Amino acid sequence: MHVIPRWFSLIAVLGAPMACTLDSSGLRFIGRSSTGGDSGETTPPGTGGATSSGGSESRGGNGSTSNGGTTETGGVTSSGGSNGSGGAPRPDASVPADTYKPPSPEVLQANCTAKGGQFSDGTCVFNCKTSGACNSVVTCPADQPCQVLCLGATSCGQGIDCTRATRCDISCGTAPPNMAGSACMTGIACSGSSCSVNCQGTGSCRGGVRSTAKSTQITCGGNEDCAFAVSCEGDDCTIVCSGLRSCLGGVTAEAASSTVLCSGSDSCSRKVTCTAAKCRVSCTGGGQNNCSAGVVCNSSDRICP
Repeated sequence: MHVIPRWFSLIAVLGAPMACTLDSSGLRFIGRSSTGGDSGETTPPGTGGATSSGGSESRGGNGSTSNGGTTETGGVTSSGGSNGSGGAPRPDASVPADTYKPPSPEVLQANCTAKGGQFSDGTCVFNCKTSGACNSVVTCPADQPCQVLCLGATSCGQGIDCTRATRCDISCGTAPPNMAGSACMTGIACSGSSCSVNCQGTGSCRGGVRSTAKSTQITCGGNEDCAFAVSCEGDDCTIVCSGLRSCLGGVTAEAASSTVLCSGSDSCSRKVTCTAAKCRVSCTGGGQNNCSAGVVCNSSDRICP
């Protein structure tokens, strides 16, 4: 089951459809309708709610008589489940967890294909390996792992929405000698059980990265990668800013166990903030100007500059 991201005003889930917008974190996204799944994606409806009827009647007692208790004439009935954007079915509280059945492989494959991906071994794969490939928002379908390979220069230029997948594996740009840069320029958002984002090549992931996955690994390894804010929540998170002047937009780590490594020269030039039960922040290895705006560690268990 996905964790609902706080910051997404689309996911922070939603109003009427709208054009691409830019929120305060720098991530761009597409609005969605709350009255149905994304086009082409199958989502079973939820089940009805509970109905209560009848009160209790009390008679007699010390000379006084009550002529009938309060009667509830009907409980609230839910006429359908909630279909989010391409939504996974979300059973209501009246449905026992062990009776919920995930979509069949055939449904998952159809949903993947409808989004423009290729269904392979239970994973929806987006192959964006050529220059400028996948020039509209890449939206991973619900209820299945998603892999997005933005390996061509300027590929995936409108951003990646992996907030409904069960697991996210995202690559943006390639390292030397076959360097392709400026991939994933608009922003990346992911959730699920795990989120891995690997940014390589100059100027990749410029729009920033936001993860609310249970476990997160974000690497900004190219020069000036991750120029907008990078942030994570969940149980554990590691953010590595190893490229020259990488993570220029600041880093916020809010996972229960958070590690931030600013090892690239002049990396993390805006404030690094770690608010977690356990914080590990390092600003060494690449130059003297790492973490030049300072580090804030709000944790009783911390190793910070």
